[in-house]
Amino acid sequence: GESDEDFLFDGVGVGGLCDGTGACGQGTVECSQADAARATCSTNPDGSDSGAKVEICDQLDNDCDGVVNEDLTSVADSSCSKTGVCGANLAAIHATCQVDGTWSCDYLDVPSYEANVEKSCDGKDNDCNGQTDVEFAVGTGCDGEDPDQCADGKLVCAADGKAATCDDGAATVAGAEICDNQDNDCDGQTDEDFKTGGTVEFGGGPNAGDAGKVLGEVCGAGACAGGHVVCDAADATRKTLTCDSLAAALVDNCNGADDDCDGATDEDYLSGTAHAFDGGSYSGDAGKHKGDACGTGVCASGTVVCDSLTTLKCSTEGEASDEICNNLDDDCNGVTDGRFKAGGNVKYNGGPNGNGKVLGDACGTGE
Repeated sequence: GESDEDFLFDGVGVGGLCDGTGACGQGTVECSQADAARATCSTNPDGSDSGAKVEICDQLDNDCDGVVNEDLTSVADSSCSKTGVCGANLAAIHATCQVDGTWSCDYLDVPSYEANVEKSCDGKDNDCNGQTDVEFAVGTGCDGEDPDQCADGKLVCAADGKAATCDDGAATVAGAEICDNQDNDCDGQTDEDFKTGGTVEFGGGPNAGDAGKVLGEVCGAGACAGGHVVCDAADATRKTLTCDSLAAALVDNCNGADDDCDGATDEDYLSGTAHAFDGGSYSGDAGKHKGDACGTGVCASGTVVCDSLTTLKCSTEGEASDEICNNLDDDCNGVTDGRFKAGGNVKYNGGPNGNGKVLGDACGTGE
């Protein structure tokens, strides 16, 4: 009988080194596990250490059967286009892997397929390149047969599917530019008359510092700070600008803030206005305004300040106290020791001849 060493693979006996078929790599000659009557390389499909893999389209014999890229026809695994009408009809594509590792793709059975350049304007990606009707510039601006000069229409596919036509049913006759975020005069610019270099500026509203500003610039003062110049929607002609934060403006109160957004603080309580200090306990301060000096007696050196949102006071009025006899105006009413003088409520009770007298009166025996 024969011993194992009598079996050869590519001229090499059992135990010798060998090269497997295709991509299976180097191994050792051994008896085939599929057919004991012949020898094989251990890395072959019928060897003990098979290196065979699933065949893919890559110029290699991956399954080590001696044939490269055989029977590879799966469209899903291929590089064939899967977009447009091709993607919608994958079963109609015929894919074949070539020996050089590239895919051959046959789209002839794909409905509406057009190779390389689309000839139909039909809303479909006929050449399967991921773009629809680009050869016809569908969707771009155009000017149709209407009487205006505005390219306010869009190209759409014509009814015959062979060309594009301009659809500008919403056409607008070119006119003067107004402030409405539209290109009214059809010059390719929007609201240009209201921007830098234009002819219309913001009047400033309550804040003179905003005068001359244009569309988009920051505006507003005081409670209205942080706004932006915008088209004035309240103007039916849409030819003016406003500041979009002016709704925050209030009546000017006496509170150290610019309530009415005019850039000034408490201006309605300053000199020359109708809101004046009533003088409090000292009539001499009546008619003064915020910021004026005020106060008398121990309350001297004060300043007229806001009391409530609509009234004024002297900043030192809290220093006033009940009048005592000390040669000072303790209650800040402009009279020193007033309680102890004529008209006051404190009189002298010092003896039979002094009762009822007040500060400064003569007194004593034999008066």
